Amino acid sequence: MRARLPLLVAAAAAACDYYLDDGTCCNAGNSEGPQTLLKAPATLIASDGLKADLRLDLQYRRHPNEAWQPIGKDAVVPTHSRDAHVFVVRDDFGSVAHVHGAWEGSDFILRDVPFVSGGNHRILASFAVDANVLNICVDESSVHAHPTAGVPGHIWVHAATESSVSLPGTETTTQDPWDLSKTQNATLTTLVDGELPTAFSTPRLQCPGGPEAITLDLETPSLELAHAQCSRLTWQASAPLTPYLGAAAHILIARFNGDLMHTHATIPERVLGDPCAASFVGHFDDLTPLPTKLNHTVVGAVDFDEPGIYLVAAFVATGDDALAAFHTVLVGEACVAAEVVPHCAGEWRLPSTACEAGFPREPSPRPTLAPTTTPAPMSGSRGARTSSGGDGGGPKGNFKVVFGMIVFFVPLGLALLYCLRGRIVMFARKARRRVTAAVCATSGTTDCTCVEMPPQREFA
Repeated sequence: MRARLPLLVAAAAAACDYYLDDGTCCNAGNSEGPQTLLKAPATLIASDGLKADLRLDLQYRRHPNEAWQPIGKDAVVPTHSRDAHVFVVRDDFGSVAHVHGAWEGSDFILRDVPFVSGGNHRILASFAVDANVLNICVDESSVHAHPTAGVPGHIWVHAATESSVSLPGTETTTQDPWDLSKTQNATLTTLVDGELPTAFSTPRLQCPGGPEAITLDLETPSLELAHAQCSRLTWQASAPLTPYLGAAAHILIARFNGDLMHTHATIPERVLGDPCAASFVGHFDDLTPLPTKLNHTVVGAVDFDEPGIYLVAAFVATGDDALAAFHTVLVGEACVAAEVVPHCAGEWRLPSTACEAGFPREPSPRPTLAPTTTPAPMSGSRGARTSSGGDGGGPKGNFKVVFGMIVFFVPLGLALLYCLRGRIVMFARKARRRVTAAVCATSGTTDCTCVEMPPQREFA
């Protein structure tokens, strides 16, 4: 037994994802997911037209049954040179903004957040904390728990949480089709202190007409996947790229009527083998700085885990300017198409079972029934078809017509009588008052005594 004791101790140590400063072994048995222990809801605190100030309330708890507590600045770990990365996405995916914030005292504030229109907007906030400072155990198998390179004893835990705000003002919606072309043209936007000062309309609102082209390629010939799966994504830009906030590209993945996700892309040299086999491609590029010039290609991987329509927004930099490209990826039977879908720059594209002409919708839970077909008329003479009982003017056809008229008009007539029953009774009463029945009793004289009949019971 004593001989086996060191082996048991070693096995117990190996089962720990990491240790906290107090010696707690964090493993699958006592760890929780980040969505359970960390959150950062946004609150609108001021607005001026299409600019607004938001406050992020970063909070944590050590156990799901405990109350939420505020996260202090000392517990937040900067990732890609920012304490938090925030995407502001309009409910119908009509616009996207990528912004960051700063600490003002104990509050984390986002100033002058740009919008395209009023209305409801979804807020995705991603940030990282030091698990040792908060003394929390986060499951490494399901979350971004990562030992910080070169800083022993520190554990970075990444979380991404979603909330929503409503901006006062005119809400704009569109019924235009989503653009499905693989190449998008983008206009250079000058970065102000490393920040994008504007919000971007997606191609559903307008066709980008900028000089720089960004092409997205999946593992398939088109931007469609037959079923939910993880897929490698490769962006090719016409402009030479440089690092953007410590990453080759910041990527927003938004499923229509579904979740928002923030991930990153990296340079091809750092992707070894299948990018879907490695977790969070490029997520920690800031630990090993990227070269100052990235050429024209960046690579990422996204797990499209459910069928649907996905908006893929890529934010890259070229020197002091930034580019934003928006692509639509169709996964599974996202919707049903009936006609061709027009695209920007005169492109046309035949739809598939995953593409709908018009505003996108989620698939119906019921299968779509195929339209019934009418059998071709029988061969033969005209008189033979009529007398043989075809659905034209023969006996069967006449019977169907008469039967259909009976089925339609009889219930309609009964319903009409039911609705007019009150008026019919009223007219009957007036007629009865005009002709009042009387009984005359003869007494041998010319006088006649008239007696009114007792009122009869009426049925309405």
